[in-house]
Amino acid sequence: MAKGRQNVPLPRKGKSTHSEKQNQPPPTPSRDPRIPIILRSFAYVVIIALNSQISQLTLAPVYGSLPSSINHISTLTASFILGYVWRNLLSPWTQADITPYTALYMVWMPALQMLLSTIKSTKDPILGPIAQGFLSCHALTFLLAYSIAQTLEPLNLSTSLGQVTAATLPAMALTFILLRPLQWLFAHYLPRSMPTPPLLQLLEGGFLALASHTKPYWLFTLAVPGVLHTFLANPHVNPGVATHLLSPHNLTLLDRSWSKTGYVSVVEDSKNGYRVLRADHSLLGGEWLLTPARRAEGWRTEESIFGAFHLLEAVRLIDTEAGRRDAVRDATALVVGLGAGTAPKALYAHGIDTTVVEVDPVVGRFARGYFGLPMGVRLEVADAKRWVRRRADAEEGGFDYIVHDVFTGGAEPEGLFGEEFLGMLRGLMAPDGAVAVLYAGRLEQEMTQRVLRTVYKVWEEQCRLFRDGDGEEGDFMNLVVFCRNKPGAEVRFREPTERDYLGSRMRRKYLVPREEWEREFPAADGVGEGDVKAQQEENALRHWWMMRDMIPAALWEVW
Repeated sequence: MAKGRQNVPLPRKGKSTHSEKQNQPPPTPSRDPRIPIILRSFAYVVIIALNSQISQLTLAPVYGSLPSSINHISTLTASFILGYVWRNLLSPWTQADITPYTALYMVWMPALQMLLSTIKSTKDPILGPIAQGFLSCHALTFLLAYSIAQTLEPLNLSTSLGQVTAATLPAMALTFILLRPLQWLFAHYLPRSMPTPPLLQLLEGGFLALASHTKPYWLFTLAVPGVLHTFLANPHVNPGVATHLLSPHNLTLLDRSWSKTGYVSVVEDSKNGYRVLRADHSLLGGEWLLTPARRAEGWRTEESIFGAFHLLEAVRLIDTEAGRRDAVRDATALVVGLGAGTAPKALYAHGIDTTVVEVDPVVGRFARGYFGLPMGVRLEVADAKRWVRRRADAEEGGFDYIVHDVFTGGAEPEGLFGEEFLGMLRGLMAPDGAVAVLYAGRLEQEMTQRVLRTVYKVWEEQCRLFRDGDGEEGDFMNLVVFCRNKPGAEVRFREPTERDYLGSRMRRKYLVPREEWEREFPAADGVGEGDVKAQQEENALRHWWMMRDMIPAALWEVW
């Protein structure tokens, strides 16, 4: 290469040419700094709404869904607003980010709930939900609302809204415009497809840690023992731990699952020889097992632990055309609500073409797998209101027998005891068909009286009312209403034959409605509305104590 002076062209200064401008990349738009703030705040609200429902799911198996939900929404709202306002009061003095600590708290939630459940005062349907609800939901809501207010501080809302308005208006808006709808959404759709709640609590904690603005990784290492405890020592996650805790009480967990109606399980008592189907803090049914000792005593079959289910079978004994057709095995039956399947199994055993409508697929699976529901019983997994409406609109019916057996453990299922649904149900009956309606409650309560009067009215007062045995009049009792569809027809029961008992001792005691069990229907002018919500809550608490008297507490607490 030649040495010396060389002519090296220098870049031109001045205006760029038109072609150079075209070759330049377009300027990158600046990111709106408000977007991350809004997204992070939205994520926190989603976690609060999700945790609200998860908390309820952890309480329902121990206390029942209704006692757990008393004042839940109002307390959730108050916790959110207080947490948001509290941050506005503290903002001049501290800028510490508490979100990572809240995430750690959430990961340890399953272990903390287990610890709290060992305290005697929490084994109560009133104090228990308050303490557990505060720990698992409302304290967390307060902390996350605090974090939301802190996250929104860069927007300087106080400049445009004023100090007082900026501290309260966003909290109110987030609560009623965003939190409440999300909470409703999770409450209605989360139980349909979900892992067990403790695992969801771990996922919530992990998601919150990712969404947190600050991430002190040394702090997150403290979450590892909480995660290990949940997987290794929590009976709600580890079946082996549940079996270990139940074995001193002679109880065995045969199967369990979360489903659209909540927690469903099958538990067996080896000492007393029974098996039950549990849904949250209620029993859907159960059987005394046919053990060798009972065979020696002359037992021929498993027996229902509830006489009311055998009393429902008396619908076959009503003197109707259907009853006469029953004798030649040409009758049809519809059962609304499956439970353990006691009534539909009996109807099918008598040669009746039986259809069951059950909303929960897990209940159907457990009834077939653990309580012997025959495959010949047609099982329709569907919402009863929609199924009955669809059949009524298509004018498909003609059922000789209908058994209305939906669970009423303190709160009547929405709409299933209303005049509209019962009217559609009557439309599915054969002209001379018969119906049996089971309702659990107290006769002197206005809510119970209203339901009984509605049934009486829909079937044009062609009904009789019985309880399922002896007992005090003020007790929470099972009531069965028998009605006929044929205008002007009386409800009379024929004498049972040996075949009607199906070899069952319990049926000999409960199948035939006794005269001393019969009750009068409440007078139409004496039935008021009353405070329905308060009556439902009262019934739920009575039902809770009744369940605790029937079954050891360990069965309810080790879900």
